[in-house]
Amino acid sequence: MHHCFRKQLFGYKKSQVDEYIVSLEKKLDEIGNQYEQRIAEVVEENVRTSVELKVARAGYQDAAEMMYSAQSRIRDLEKLLYEERERVGKLEETLAEKNEKSQQEMEKALEEMKERLSSLSRATGTMHQVLGDMGRVTTYYEDGTCFEDAGFVPPDGVEAKALEEHSVRGLMQRIYQIRQKATEEQKLSQEKSEPKK
Repeated sequence: MHHCFRKQLFGYKKSQVDEYIVSLEKKLDEIGNQYEQRIAEVVEENVRTSVELKVARAGYQDAAEMMYSAQSRIRDLEKLLYEERERVGKLEETLAEKNEKSQQEMEKALEEMKERLSSLSRATGTMHQVLGDMGRVTTYYEDGTCFEDAGFVPPDGVEAKALEEHSVRGLMQRIYQIRQKATEEQKLSQEKSEPKK
């Protein structure tokens, strides 16, 4: 948009006026570009806001459904709790009716347990006494003294020879024999399981 001036205009030269017009056109172009850019940003913001609004509405619906489901579950649990309380109440009533009979049965069972414990205590005391005697005799026997020399009287139905065989030395010999037999059986088993070359 250029104009030709033959004379000066209001004290300005033609070249100055042309430069001013060019600068105005540049400013107008810049302003136009800024407006276009801003319009594009506004459109983009509107689209994004619309999408966010849709997502928010969907989220609200999901939240409402979850709340409804939770409330329904709470009602079910409250109903179940009420039923369980009623059942416990009935059980307490039944237990109160049978309490007297149950108490008598428990007292009888306790008496039987006390008798068994008493018998077990007596048997344990006897076993400790016999083991103590056997320990003393075993000490004598390991020193080279036999059971008869130690003056040990075995319990009824038990021979002194059997006790001598179960002394410390006899037991160690028996353990050695059992271990040796187990080792031999293990070797034979390994030889059978190994493939032949």
